[in-house]
Amino acid sequence: MSTRLFRGASLCSCFIALLLLAFAAMPAHAQLTSGVFTGTVTDPQGASVVGAEVAITNVGTGSTVTTKTSADGIYRVSELPVGAYKSTVAAAGFKKALKTRVYLN
Repeated sequence: MSTRLFRGASLCSCFIALLLLAFAAMPAHAQLTSGVFTGTVTDPQGASVVGAEVAITNVGTGSTVTTKTSADGIYRVSELPVGAYKSTVAAAGFKKALKTRVYLN
């Protein structure tokens, strides 16, 4: 009877060890604390707006980062802390566009 108990305990221990090894081998995902805003500025006909000024403002801190659109109308603002933002786009000959409550998470 003691041999059977020993084999069962051994099998159980082996299973637990394999389970722990499987959890230890799983990749850990880091919590990101920054992100990227990217987009394309176009006119009502869908053409790219070159050189439009894009301002991204962190609602919580009030800090603003500005950039200009590329020849394709694309902008990119990286390394921004997670949070709530508002964006403003301005270009000569166009009405200023404002978007509030944009969340970066």
